[in-house]
Amino acid sequence: MRLSGLTRLTRGEDGRGVIVLHLELLDAWGDGVKAPGNLQVRLYRPAGSAVEGGLDVQEVRWDVAMTDPEVNSSLYDPATRTYRVALGRLPAWVEELADAAARGDEEEAARTYIRLRAVFETVGADGQGLYLQDELVIRR
Repeated sequence: MRLSGLTRLTRGEDGRGVIVLHLELLDAWGDGVKAPGNLQVRLYRPAGSAVEGGLDVQEVRWDVAMTDPEVNSSLYDPATRTYRVALGRLPAWVEELADAAARGDEEEAARTYIRLRAVFETVGADGQGLYLQDELVIRR
């Protein structure tokens, strides 16, 4: 599993910020595949104080059930060979980051980052649970 560099912070049709997550699943030979499973994505805020011990702080968690074949297929983008998942309900600081990027204020937008961590739970060929994970940092 790999979180693709196509992942980005943008504005949705309603004008609110949205993270468009691109998730790539690869088989043993490195080819893109589809797979049923459950996706959990966590968004982390950069550590802002010594109290936090220099560790990023989890702010939001999204759970995406991708076990239903219709849902799974609807999330798959054949052009990029990735699952394309829109993540909304963003914290205010991420909305502000989206505003800065939309205004073209690269200096303000470059001051922070978004850290995403994803875990995909599926079933391996042996019938046992399989947990795939990756992390991506988005800098504007």
